[in-house]
Amino acid sequence: MLTTPVIKDEDTVFPGENWFLYWKTSASLWKSKIESLRGVNKIIIPVNWGFHSDTGDNIDFAGEKPETDLKKLVHICEDLGKEAILILPISPVPYLPNGGIPFLLARTESLNSTMVFGSALDADGVINQFYSFFDPRVYKAFTKFTRELSHYISQSGMNVSLWAYESGYFNNGLFHSYLHDRSSAFDQGFTRFLQAKKAEDEENSEVTSGQKEDSLRKEYESMIRELYLESIKNDLGFCYQGMKKIGYVLGRPHDIFISSVENAADSRIIDEVLMMSRYDIIPSTMLVPARLKKGLINIFRDTVLSSTYIEETFEDKTIQNKSEFVFHPSSTFSFVCQKEDKETLKDLTDSGVINFVDEYLKYDYDFNDLSEFSWEDELESSRYFYYFTGRDLDLRSLSAALKMFMNGLNVFIDKKNLDDKLLRRLESFYIENDLEIERIRYLCLIETISMGEGRLFIFDSSEFEDLQKDGQKSDKKRQFWNKVFDSLDFKYPEIMAEEGLRYTWFDRGVASSELKFERVKRVSFFNPTSYKKKVKVRYPSQFIFQKSIDEKNVSMNNTTHEIELYFLPKGSVSLDFGVIL
Repeated sequence: MLTTPVIKDEDTVFPGENWFLYWKTSASLWKSKIESLRGVNKIIIPVNWGFHSDTGDNIDFAGEKPETDLKKLVHICEDLGKEAILILPISPVPYLPNGGIPFLLARTESLNSTMVFGSALDADGVINQFYSFFDPRVYKAFTKFTRELSHYISQSGMNVSLWAYESGYFNNGLFHSYLHDRSSAFDQGFTRFLQAKKAEDEENSEVTSGQKEDSLRKEYESMIRELYLESIKNDLGFCYQGMKKIGYVLGRPHDIFISSVENAADSRIIDEVLMMSRYDIIPSTMLVPARLKKGLINIFRDTVLSSTYIEETFEDKTIQNKSEFVFHPSSTFSFVCQKEDKETLKDLTDSGVINFVDEYLKYDYDFNDLSEFSWEDELESSRYFYYFTGRDLDLRSLSAALKMFMNGLNVFIDKKNLDDKLLRRLESFYIENDLEIERIRYLCLIETISMGEGRLFIFDSSEFEDLQKDGQKSDKKRQFWNKVFDSLDFKYPEIMAEEGLRYTWFDRGVASSELKFERVKRVSFFNPTSYKKKVKVRYPSQFIFQKSIDEKNVSMNNTTHEIELYFLPKGSVSLDFGVIL
């Protein structure tokens, strides 16, 4: 029998980013607590499967406990002028007992690649053990839950959007899902998967170890992930909006031990959030203890993980109402690639482009997954850049890249590992459109083509491998990318920040009173250290300084095309610039 939850404090009920944990407080208090959220239009409600069923068989929606009444919760949000967004996990979640699996189904412990039990430390200091989603009994019960949830939503007349989400953590440039598992349940299912593979293709009978088996393990994991997702799509398609990846700050396995002996530094929390947002992973501070969500971290969360950001993240896919006059995370440079492929990330690193962009356009770039990327006419401006790796390109994505170029965008194509058929397609593109190619050599052959405002840069970074492996190798790559961007006459603020300072970029469209500008850009600075810090911002004539806002523990000296900022510990400020056409 489920017991009535103990009423928790506000930090536990609202752990961050508009999330409301309905099982953490009495249903009689839902209205007053939600009403207290000011400036929030969307309430994110994670569905707690294990709270609605302790066995996985009997499922309660307000039958026994008022706190399971999602209909009441959604209607409270509507009455208060707020939109309820349901999110349903397809993986273990780190803030729930058993990772969210009903109690009696928590039978097979999840194991990571090092054969350590999967677990996480929640914001209250409780270690939550993960249990395997590869257990057939868990999957069977999950499909029953999605059917019951579908029936409940339909019968109750709830007008609500629902998203699936996969939980994990971010480390070394990669998203690591909590679904990942090497338990006995996984091994048994994988063995059956291999047998099926061998039956359909005799060549697969030799997959016993090494890279091929590792690839098949990933394929099997992806197949199970898709089964859970299909259950949601099939049963809840009438309100299903899509799937999101959510990364948890302080969610890495060894953070359990780190958090138990010391407080996480503000800089660690800031860095994790900024990096996840670059990789299109939704950052969550669910696991960060309330004692750390104070001062600078509060200011940082309000700036980077604002209500606007969260609400746009879970925007109804049938509605296009993104406001052009609200600041959004900026991405002047986009890597369009298989962003979770280690070989792709290695290619990008070896080319020197990641180091250059990280230094030159710090936190003003992002990674778009090639499988989800689609060119749209709304993409604009010669000030944005799109980079495609040869390893990842196929005919569809190559055609999209060339179309982007022909419509006035800046496109980079690295021919390293590009398929021969695609190379021939690229050559025929030149001939068919009678394009004039300018060829220059610096470290490698660079082919540049101009069409209107669009520029196409084609090069082969494999030629960089011939560079002497000495201390100057990275400097030569940096010089290469400097020359490329100089050829574009691209002007961008130079930020000289002392070690320890953090900053990130935003931009927005212009109002009628700002028509002389193309965009308005904002850079927000944070000093998470315990020391005084200084930063100098040199900005080109195309950038017009407008104002500083949200100044805290900072002083400023503004001269022609240069701003000096002096930060006390935990200081922060944002600077707005109009960008001239």
